[in-house]
Amino acid sequence: MNSSILIDEILAIEWRMFTALRSSNAAPCQKRPQSFQDIRASLFETWPDRLLCAYLNDLMNARQQGTNLVRDKYARMDQLIPSPVNPEIERIIEIETRWQQAVERDYPKIAQRCCRTVRHEGQQTDFGTYLRGELHGYSKETLQCYRAHIHSAQQHGINLAHKALEILLKRYGYGSLAEAEALW
Repeated sequence: MNSSILIDEILAIEWRMFTALRSSNAAPCQKRPQSFQDIRASLFETWPDRLLCAYLNDLMNARQQGTNLVRDKYARMDQLIPSPVNPEIERIIEIETRWQQAVERDYPKIAQRCCRTVRHEGQQTDFGTYLRGELHGYSKETLQCYRAHIHSAQQHGINLAHKALEILLKRYGYGSLAEAEALW
């Protein structure tokens, strides 16, 4: 299967799981499916096929078992489900937090409008809490693939937060992060 087909299947399952969430405050993305798809797809487009396949398998297994991985992620973020300390996950969060800090430093206008902050501010969940909630829902295989992907990017000097954000902004017609930052 090629990447775009894998991503489309992942997005379809995630969207169904996301819209099945019921709360008194619906997330803005629940009312804007295209925004949800653009944001999530920009992340998945940085992933290798092996990781996409592993995560799609997680989603299909969860669906088959009647589990909603998106609901569980938000429950972990709200501390309704425990997220035991996992050194592997914490190391990934450290790396990705540095990448996110670089986005905030290099593109402050974009970061303010498009990204989760690395600091807890107001009602917004901080980047580390969000990522931790997501990573704890991955199977062992998916987490191993994800870790390998993060470490490979780090070894090659690639900031995946920059890369995903650039993919997202190109979807909205900007040529680069610098162009978007200058126009905002």
